[in-house]
Amino acid sequence: MIATRKMIMGGLAAALALGAVLPAAASTGDDPNPPTQSDTQGLRFGDVERARFYENGDLSGKTLRSYGSGKCTGSTDRPDVSWSSLPSAWNDSASSARDFASCDIKLYWDTDFGGATYGYHNFGESGAYFGATWNDEMSSYRLS
Repeated sequence: MIATRKMIMGGLAAALALGAVLPAAASTGDDPNPPTQSDTQGLRFGDVERARFYENGDLSGKTLRSYGSGKCTGSTDRPDVSWSSLPSAWNDSASSARDFASCDIKLYWDTDFGGATYGYHNFGESGAYFGATWNDEMSSYRLS
């Protein structure tokens, strides 16, 4: 068993020395399919803006705004807003966010709240970048 482990580790070291690249946890850098327009979700439920997602990490570019009927409750046991998918141009395209009306945001890697999650986070009204791992990876979200 030890000999097998040494052989595997030796092979991995040799592959890396020859320029092999291990797969990254997430794609980073420029979005190959940036959103072509700003968009909204939830206006039929109310006109209180609860979250705003941005195309770029510096809170610039196109926006996706999420609306509801009022402030979020503050309890994460039962989300105030759940979007199991995004407008098609926004899938895997958001890089930063702001949240309003006492809401926190929970990001999901995949549609239908699947895959990895970026737990409930208060990005605040001043907003924040998702970080390299979550840049251009959000496919669904919840607000609470």
